[in-house]
This record gives sequence, C-alpha cells and structure tokens, in this order.
Amino acid sequence: MKTTRVIGLFVNAQKADKISNSLEIAGFSPQLFSMHDISENVFAINVFVKDLFEVQMVHNILDFYRPEKIYDVENIGDSDVRSYIRAHSKAEIFESPLIRKRVPHEGINSEVHF
Repeated sequence: MKTTRVIGLFVNAQKADKISNSLEIAGFSPQLFSMHDISENVFAINVFVKDLFEVQMVHNILDFYRPEKIYDVENIGDSDVRSYIRAHSKAEIFESPLIRKRVPHEGINSEVHF
C-alpha cells in the first residue's frame, strides 16, 4: 500500500485532546498524528497509516467524534499537508448567514423585511 494519510476536519477544537487520547489507546504513537489549527473554530487531525486495517481504525475513531469531513490522501509530503488541509477546509466549511423568517401580519399590505 502507498503512503496514506487520513485527515479529519472538525469544527469544535475541544475534541482535540479526546481524539489524541483515543488514537494513542488504539496504538498510534504521537509521532504518527498531528493537529493543525485552520481557523479559530476549525481544526484538522492528520494521521499517518500503513495499511487498510489502520485506515479503517482511524475512520472509526474519527467518525465517533463526528467530523465535518474525512479525507484519505496518498503520497503527499509533510510540507504539503497543511496547504492541502487549508484549501479543502475552506472549500468545505463555511459560515452561513443568519436567516430570519418573519411571519406576515397584514397580508399583501405588510412591509417586506430582509
């Protein structure tokens, strides 16, 4: 199998310690995974895996903590991981504007509010 990294994107940065503890309990040494802050509310975890069993194990651990997105990336260097994460996280996670729904009170003569 080629060199594979599993990258998970999360919105809640408070999950970082729990995820790292779960990975260590599963047998991954701290040298095999790293955390990256993408923006103030978004972080990513990058795990280096060797075979399909480890890929499935990392997917199960990350799925438990409900990530926004999980990527499997092959043959990417350490220097390119951060730029890859930034590019894909900006494309996948965005803040939506607050939408307010107003109930019309007077039918067709009521004012229009946006």
